[in-house]
Amino acid sequence: MNASKRHKSEVWKKAPLAYVVAEIAISPYYTLGTLIPAIQQKLRSAFPRTVEGTEHELQFGIGLSSGVGSANTAVSPRPFWTLTTAENTRAVNLNPKGISFHATEYEDSADFLRRLSEIFEALQEAQFDGFVERTGLRYVDLIVPSGKSRARDFCQSSIIGPEIGPDENVLHNLWTRNIEKKGMSVRATVATPAPPGVLLPPNLTVLQLRDSRPLEEAKTRAKGGGDTGWIDIDVSRQPTEQFEAEKVSIAFRELKSMVRDTFDGLVSDYAIGEWE
Repeated sequence: MNASKRHKSEVWKKAPLAYVVAEIAISPYYTLGTLIPAIQQKLRSAFPRTVEGTEHELQFGIGLSSGVGSANTAVSPRPFWTLTTAENTRAVNLNPKGISFHATEYEDSADFLRRLSEIFEALQEAQFDGFVERTGLRYVDLIVPSGKSRARDFCQSSIIGPEIGPDENVLHNLWTRNIEKKGMSVRATVATPAPPGVLLPPNLTVLQLRDSRPLEEAKTRAKGGGDTGWIDIDVSRQPTEQFEAEKVSIAFRELKSMVRDTFDGLVSDYAIGEWE
């Protein structure tokens, strides 16, 4: 059964969101720095704090010398700018290869998409005209059981494997699937439970935002030896087109719909009851 039919409200009392990032990867735009003052001005009321700096990208290549292949690397400096809310729960990160919106909390899906559209509108008003190579949306929801419940209780039985035997102690259980659907790449990973001491999925680039309520609860439970888990959904598309705020906003509404459909197919009735 599609879980969306079980939802009574878009605003959940105990939403499991730990982290969400929406990103557009762009063809290198080395004059982005000249647009930052205008972008900052347009977003200042929502993102009053600014951090700027340089990150170093490690690049790998294959060099040929005297007919013998050899691996070589180069370190390339890359400027970045991060605009953050006063509460430190949302941020916009900009660099010459990508622009991303990070959040550890929001009111509901409409609120998130509205804020994202405002960022794209600010970019367009600042005359940003980069070439979009990829749009991606990644959601990480945490499973934090309470009472006698277990992480595995929060997901469909078809993805958590057979019931645990009385003499078994499962250290961790991971399920993953990669598919293509409606022109989108969809990757979903579920940990029920997650490996001991690992609260967030690997390969998740996070900014220094305030921990979400689920992450704080997961840390507390892990300290007490309890199990936790996660649902990690990454949906992307490669539009390869010039940036237009309205087009990109529509693309992210479609990505968000796919994230929701994927999430609905993974969680159990018990999870809906606990979170809603």
